Amino acid sequence: MPLTAFALNCTLKMPRDDDQSSTDRMLAELTKALATHDVECETARALAHNIKPGVLSDMG
Repeated sequence: MPLTAFALNCTLKMPRDDDQSSTDRMLAELTKALATHDVECETARALAHNIKPGVLSDMG
């Protein structure tokens, strides 16, 4: 079973084709370095999802 890694990009910069955030560039370097060790990497951008702010005081 191969090793896997997940990187969550929490930059506040809106994604555009012509400009990468510094976090995008850093995660690209990280995934490239991990790939040399046969680690499968996946990244996700938090802004691409509908994440609501805050927490509940009693969740169970």
